[in-house]
Amino acid sequence: MEEIIGKIFIYLGVVIGILFVLCYFHTNIYMIITLLFNPETKKAKKNHRYGFIICARNEEAVIGNLISSIKAQDYPQELINIYVMADNCIDNTATCARMAGATKVFERFNKEKVGKGYALEALFDELLKDEEAMKCEGFFVFDADNTLNKNYTARMNDVFDNGARIATGYRCASNFKDGFIATANGYYFMRDCFVMHRARTIIGASTMVTGTGWLMSSDIIKKENGWHYVCLAEDSEFITEQVLKGEKSVYCHDAIFYDEQPITFSQSWKQRKRWLKGTVQVTNRYFKELLKGIFKSENRFTCYDFFVSAVSYVYLTAIGGIVGIASCIFNMLTASSVLQAILIALGYLGGLYSAFIFMALVPVLGCWKRVPLSAGKKILYLLMFPAFVATYIPLAVIALFSKDVKWEPIAHGVKNNKTASM
Repeated sequence: MEEIIGKIFIYLGVVIGILFVLCYFHTNIYMIITLLFNPETKKAKKNHRYGFIICARNEEAVIGNLISSIKAQDYPQELINIYVMADNCIDNTATCARMAGATKVFERFNKEKVGKGYALEALFDELLKDEEAMKCEGFFVFDADNTLNKNYTARMNDVFDNGARIATGYRCASNFKDGFIATANGYYFMRDCFVMHRARTIIGASTMVTGTGWLMSSDIIKKENGWHYVCLAEDSEFITEQVLKGEKSVYCHDAIFYDEQPITFSQSWKQRKRWLKGTVQVTNRYFKELLKGIFKSENRFTCYDFFVSAVSYVYLTAIGGIVGIASCIFNMLTASSVLQAILIALGYLGGLYSAFIFMALVPVLGCWKRVPLSAGKKILYLLMFPAFVATYIPLAVIALFSKDVKWEPIAHGVKNNKTASM
């Protein structure tokens, strides 16, 4: 019986290994591309008019900082409007936004339709009725805890003026100094930006948009007659559907904005659980269309890229994690000695550690100067990073099999602040 079970685990391991290669091999190519080449961006010939979209729930502690950073942009202020949706707030978010200088502030109260997607839907419904708002040629989407580099808008205007209809900037943690959890989240987004977004743009493929710090042409909102993406990962839902419709998103490495990361494990756990559940929702919804797009769409490679990324992100992580752990335990239990069992466990952990640390190594080295920590702390947190990534395995299992994942508030602002983010 042991021999049969052992063979089953071997066969499963081979199959999962092949799937991992199919899903992740091209990301290794991305690492090489991003180290060898730079995306080219021509300077804009024209300054375009933009609307900054902010959906905020109980964000009185931080929303003023974002609006102030928008107003401090090295860009003509007469071409910038700021629109805020204070969503189900029980604090003074709306008042703080008005006092900070937002162009218009709307308030929404709906306990049934909860989440950023619904807030965006309501906000764009209002803006479509506003003649002045619809003069904006593009809309930036931001979370209230963000702040912007002074030249962020100018650099994003460069890519927009050169034909980009959807674009995203460099997402940098604003609180690297708040400990390992904040830094680990920051490293994870650095990988997205420096490896995934950057390489895709270099080769001319579409990249993802991830929650905040991104731009879309107002033509898209007009064509869609509003915003209709309301799942737990509304950003992934939006870009996946737009790619299937022939749109493309580009990345601007010099457009830097700062995003506050969770500082406790429980905050990070809640946030990432929602993201992964949203990924499952998007994958289930667009599975057939993406698969079909690999063979028929003009964006064939992007459909492949999005398909394998979504499938591997949750499905393969969950199933591969379960099979791998079960196989490791079985081999340990059937080992001929305690020493052999220990070596088996160490081999399994060593393989995971090597794979996970490689995820952060290239982006951390590539963006070394953008991490405001001492060299010692950068390296220490890099060495600790695999422990953070390993938590994605149980998170993926929960996202895949649980039906009870909902939006939950995440604290922003000062460390003991009770405010809640989208």
